[in-house]
Amino acid sequence: MVKMESKFAGKILVLGDCQLSDACIQKICKNNGLKKDVFKFIEYSRVKMFDFESLLDTDRYSDIFVAASPHKAKKIEGSTSVCQFLLDYQERLPRVTQLRLTGGSLGLSKNNLENALISSKLLELRHERTKVEIIFTHHN
Repeated sequence: MVKMESKFAGKILVLGDCQLSDACIQKICKNNGLKKDVFKFIEYSRVKMFDFESLLDTDRYSDIFVAASPHKAKKIEGSTSVCQFLLDYQERLPRVTQLRLTGGSLGLSKNNLENALISSKLLELRHERTKVEIIFTHHN
């Protein structure tokens, strides 16, 4: 008998432009045993007003995925850009993953979202917390 326990908390914050369909995102999540609500998307136009300081020392998110987003935003004083803020404060933030397109620019695609999810701290924590117990029974 195999007994599995897989309770975990956390969400993934996705910053920037998302052109993927809802069905595509749901499929990526389903393939990884997750529901779509594991993602919180902050659209490109809303990134400028997002309170980045609220991400410091938080456990609300396991990961931050960064796609194409504005250079400047609210509450990143002392940093020259959103990406620089995330780099400057990486030790006080959830794991940050930059979503890069084939040409190297920031952007969200089906492949890089799926790859980022597979290597996310969220899934890493889920696997660490999964307890497998194998019980052997002896039959005469």
